[in-house]
Amino acid sequence: MDTDFYLAIIILALVGSVLIVPLFACLRRASAEHDLKPIWQERCTGKLGWVGIGIPAIRLTLYQDFMVIGFLSPTVIPYRDIAEVSLKKGIATLWASSATLKLKGTHSSYTFNLRDPKRFVELVKSRPI
Repeated sequence: MDTDFYLAIIILALVGSVLIVPLFACLRRASAEHDLKPIWQERCTGKLGWVGIGIPAIRLTLYQDFMVIGFLSPTVIPYRDIAEVSLKKGIATLWASSATLKLKGTHSSYTFNLRDPKRFVELVKSRPI
């Protein structure tokens, strides 16, 4: 066999790993999630800070007192740390809305492309702070 063939196989395996690992890594649970039943959960695409994720590798899970954003590792966010949650429409989301989440004390925001972003926004706003 030719070395170019092996190089192509190695590159294909690396690219495949980069795409597949986040799909399964987002399913890992944080220790705070154990033995709790979620109020709402969805996998989606979106933008975490300046990193855009075009495959459904983000897991959003809402619990009674906190939410979890799962990507490569789960991040637990108490509702009291949320500064703003809102619907967003723009050119990139012409046919569907997305939800934007901003945390207190940070300048970055999260954008989630959800099936029902209105429901997500309503649920987060209804949680106790």
